[in-house]
Amino acid sequence: MEPDLDGTYAVEDDLTTELRRSNLAEAEDIIQCLNMSADNFRRTPPDFNGSLTNARVALQTLVTAISRVNSASRSGGFDETKWGQVLAHLRTSGVVTDEEEKGIGGVFTFVSPGAHTRIGLSEAEAVRLGRSLVVSMCYFLGKRYNA
Repeated sequence: MEPDLDGTYAVEDDLTTELRRSNLAEAEDIIQCLNMSADNFRRTPPDFNGSLTNARVALQTLVTAISRVNSASRSGGFDETKWGQVLAHLRTSGVVTDEEEKGIGGVFTFVSPGAHTRIGLSEAEAVRLGRSLVVSMCYFLGKRYNA
């Protein structure tokens, strides 16, 4: 668990605010996935694979939801079952830049193998890093979408 600092809110609290403000139909599902990811991480014994899987589902759901909304007002469809097409649609519709698309894709790729131990990191450290990356990326996307 990450400590809270006096006078500040956890990133997930800000993220929840942005997701709810977005009025995306999937906002509550995304919040639930992120909460399940945190619960899986804190469980005794921890379910690291469940934690990263739920985090990845949250990111994928958010990217798909934003792409779906943008496809309604722009030409050029995409196959919602294909991650690459959904992510590319964010770029081609002007929601993110080329570099930001690469960052989102990199985070998704990092968490996709699950909680397999990476060299130099314990399993818990790898999962904590993956969760932090996903939460931060979801927050970025929520802010960008709401702007």
